[in-house]
Amino acid sequence: MNGKIAFVIGAGIGYVLGTRAGREQYERIKGATQSVWQNPKVQEQVSAAEERVGSVMREQGAQMTDKAAQVVKDRIAGFTGNGSGSAASPGSTPAAGGATPGSTNTEADDRG
Repeated sequence: MNGKIAFVIGAGIGYVLGTRAGREQYERIKGATQSVWQNPKVQEQVSAAEERVGSVMREQGAQMTDKAAQVVKDRIAGFTGNGSGSAASPGSTPAAGGATPGSTNTEADDRG
């Protein structure tokens, strides 16, 4: 029982002393970090990086929007037909099997 009490007292003293030393070290690190972050050269680099990331994101977002719109248009044209005998728009990939509605596929004709 005396060993347990001694352990609890020792743990308590260690905790208090460690907390005080830990808080002082934390404050030193925090102060150094703030002084670096507030440096004008660092802020210039941060601003430049933010601008680059923003422009790349806008560019990539516009490209993805254009691609998605084209895919939707191609799919809609494939489902509804566009009156020209071909459901695929120029530059799109033909449907599975290599044939588009209204096109001639000799392999498909030979099998059937």
